[in-house]
Amino acid sequence: MNQRIFPLHLEYFSDSQPIPEQSGVHVLGRVSFGDKSPAATDGVDLLVPLDPLDSEPLSEVWTTDQLPTVGTHAGFETAETSELLFGAATLDCEDPEAAAQKLYGDLFEVLGERNFQNLLRIWNIVPRIGEDRAGLDRYMHFCRGRAIAFEQRHGQGFESLLPAASAVGSDRGPFVVWFIASKRAGIPRENPRQISAFQYPERYGPKPPSFARATLTPPCLGSELLLSGTASILGSESVHLNDTSAQLAETMENLRALLGKNGRIDSNHLRQLKVFVRDRSDYAEIREALMPLIQTGTQIMFLRADICRPELLLEIEGLAVQAPSTATALGTTPVAH
Repeated sequence: MNQRIFPLHLEYFSDSQPIPEQSGVHVLGRVSFGDKSPAATDGVDLLVPLDPLDSEPLSEVWTTDQLPTVGTHAGFETAETSELLFGAATLDCEDPEAAAQKLYGDLFEVLGERNFQNLLRIWNIVPRIGEDRAGLDRYMHFCRGRAIAFEQRHGQGFESLLPAASAVGSDRGPFVVWFIASKRAGIPRENPRQISAFQYPERYGPKPPSFARATLTPPCLGSELLLSGTASILGSESVHLNDTSAQLAETMENLRALLGKNGRIDSNHLRQLKVFVRDRSDYAEIREALMPLIQTGTQIMFLRADICRPELLLEIEGLAVQAPSTATALGTTPVAH
C-alpha cells in the first residue's frame, strides 16, 4: 500500500501582496520580518524583529494540503493537521537562560499535549545575542538553558533527538521561537566537515548548542532537507576572519556537504535560502555572489541579524530537495554523530 503524502511546502512571498489562494493548499504559518505585519492568514502569523535587507520585504510561508486547526497551547500559537504541528511564541525576559528553559519547557508541553513527539525544525531569535552577561555571552546562556530543557524532557542521550535549528540575534524585541513538529520522525544529518554542534568543546560555553546540522523530513512529508543555520566553521573553529567573501564561500561548502557526497549546489537542490548578514554594508557583495542561484530559481531572503559568534559575518539556512545523485546519501541512515 502506498503511503499517503502530506507535503510540507515553503515559499517566500512579498509582504505587499496577498498569498494566492490555491485549491488544496493551506497555510500553517506565515513568518514576517521587520516592524510591520502583512495581512493575516488562516494559520499562525508571526512578526520577527529582524530588518529585511531586500528592497521588497519577504515572508516565509509554510503550507500543506490539509486544513489546519488553529489554537493556543501553553503560550504557543499553533496550527495543527493530522501530521504536522506549526507553532510560535514570544517571551519578554531579560535572562536568556531562563527564557530558553521557559520557552522550551512550554514547547515540550505543547508537543506532549498535542501528541507530536518529533521536532523537525526550530528557529530562535535571541535579543542582543553577543552581549556579555556574568562572564558568558547571552548565546552561551541561551544554549545552557536550552540544553537543560532538552535533558529534562528526554534525559541523557537527548542529542539523538535534536532537530535542525537556527539561533541569531536581534537588536530589539522579545525572545522568539517558532517550530515545525511531526508525528513521524525525521532523519538528523551531520556535516562531515564540522564537529557536531552538541559536541563542541567547553570554550564555546558550559553547554554546547543543541541542534542537528539538518533534518530530512519523513517520506510522508516529502523527504525535504531542512538546513540549520550554517556558517564559516571548520571542525568547531571559525575560519576566514574579517573576510566576507571567503566566509560566504566556506558556508556554501558546508551547505554542499549537507546535500550529500558530490552534491552540486544549484536551484535544483536549494529551493529557499535565508541569509543573515551582520553588517549591512556586506549585503550587496553577498547578494551579488549568490546571484547565480537567484537567477536559476532559488528564492533568497536577506536579513540583518547578529550571528552567534562575534567573528562570524553571515549565516545561511534553508530548504533543499533531494537530487537523484544524492538520494541514497540523504535518505537512508543518519550520519553517525
